[in-house]
Amino acid sequence: MNGEIAVLVGLVLLMAALLHWLPTWRRRGLWFSVTVPPGFDTTAEARAALRRYRAAVWSLSLVAIACVVGGGLFAVPALPEAGVLCQAIGASAAYATVRRRVLPFAVPASGARSAAISTDPDGLPGGAASLIVPVGMLAATALYLHANWQRLPERVPVHWGLDGTPNGWADRTWHGVYGPLILCAVIGLIVLLMAEAIIHASPRARVAGTEAWTRRFRRANVILLVAGVWGVSAMMSLFALTPLFTDVTGPPGLVWMIPLVLVVSILPFTWQLVRVVRERDSGSDGTPDACWKLGLIYYNPEDSALMVEKRFGIGYTVNFGNRTLWWIVGVAALVILLVNVAW
Repeated sequence: MNGEIAVLVGLVLLMAALLHWLPTWRRRGLWFSVTVPPGFDTTAEARAALRRYRAAVWSLSLVAIACVVGGGLFAVPALPEAGVLCQAIGASAAYATVRRRVLPFAVPASGARSAAISTDPDGLPGGAASLIVPVGMLAATALYLHANWQRLPERVPVHWGLDGTPNGWADRTWHGVYGPLILCAVIGLIVLLMAEAIIHASPRARVAGTEAWTRRFRRANVILLVAGVWGVSAMMSLFALTPLFTDVTGPPGLVWMIPLVLVVSILPFTWQLVRVVRERDSGSDGTPDACWKLGLIYYNPEDSALMVEKRFGIGYTVNFGNRTLWWIVGVAALVILLVNVAW
């Protein structure tokens, strides 16, 4: 348990550092999801808002760490989860609260709009390889497991703790052995479909002069998503093969290094995205401030875009006002229900 406590405390601190800097990783014309005049981020009001938010984030993070340590010392499994949840929900509430203080300084978005025209090919990096490589890794792993079926133990691990120790098991059946690989393939497909939605169903540029930045930002996001799918598929393949090469009932050995390798492999792409976000020629995103609920959720039935850039965090989010989204959610829920019934 001590190993898991240390890892979880490290994750809480990592999340705290990320939340600390996220408000500054935004388009130049935004501050806490509010469209502001040029140079507002250097004013006393802007800095005061940022200090209030960061003070709340670190206070909540200290509470989360206390819950993690207390849950481990007193054997209360729900306490660490409650602490992490408190950090996440509390940070969102702090962001929304500070945003209300910034709203009086909002300025109307510029009425100038642009239509980006580019001859650059838009598609997943690597083309078909974006899908073939991760699916190929998972399929090859499944075939190898099938060829070595008798070498597998009667019970195989399907879930691992934060320190790499197996804590979830399944019988040596087709769904027990291949189930995690199938699930990983489905999740990877969903992520790649999200990348396709970013490419084809997000605004190119709504404010004049931001076309080039928007293109770089979109491309950096798509590359990161594809790299993540490849990395997670490789990680799941390695985990699935561990029963053949290690004693899964004993110490975790080097198993805990598998997710570490994943993190290291996607760090360069994450850093590239952060660099794009911090560029100073980004401008505003052109979406109405009033459609950002609490500064976090975008709801605009009049906007045809399915995906829009986040105003809190890095990447894209969905337009909850787009009816297409709810059709997609309904179909996905139906598929999940049918799979559970069939399983």
